[in-house]
Amino acid sequence: MTPLVTDASHRGKPLLPFILCAAAAVACTGLHAQDRASVLRYASLQGNIRGELHMLPPVSTGPMSPSWSPDGDWIAFAMAGDIWRIPARGGTAEQLTQGPWYHFEPSWSPDGSRIVMTVETGRGLDIALLDVDGGEVSLLVEGGRVDVQPSWSPDGGYVYLATAGRGMDIHRIEVATGEREAVADGPGSQYQPRVSAQGVLAYMAPAPGVA
Repeated sequence: MTPLVTDASHRGKPLLPFILCAAAAVACTGLHAQDRASVLRYASLQGNIRGELHMLPPVSTGPMSPSWSPDGDWIAFAMAGDIWRIPARGGTAEQLTQGPWYHFEPSWSPDGSRIVMTVETGRGLDIALLDVDGGEVSLLVEGGRVDVQPSWSPDGGYVYLATAGRGMDIHRIEVATGEREAVADGPGSQYQPRVSAQGVLAYMAPAPGVA
């Protein structure tokens, strides 16, 4: 196995890569070797393009949860309680959210017009939608639950998420109506839901005997 992005400062620490399948590239966060500033990197899966750095504004919290736009032109990420985006080929990071909530875990919609994210509102962890062009943020679900790790269905009609109960279960929310339903609530915990282009739901389930 050949590493795509290497960084001695992250030995023993996961880099949490996010893959853009259409462009065969991977993005991840890291630290600059000289000044330890937070950076965003990407590399091609073939290994012929790697190591390009996107220097980010020096704020209190480094970049987390990178998410590619569907056209591959932008990378959205969470930093210092807000959602930002940066051109995938380099440039200046642009802040997309601001206000009293803490915004994190962005995921770009299939049509590129919206970003779903987790927000800490003071009442719990809720799921919200951001209009990328207009900047408007609206809650998709609320009510004092712990809802995290949102991701989209391929058609943009549903948002899948992990929700806290006896463990962590997978629910999905119909975007048009806000209707919620459980789709994976077996023994142990289920989290990090993702739906393939063919509509197959995958998630992590570390309970004994569950692959």
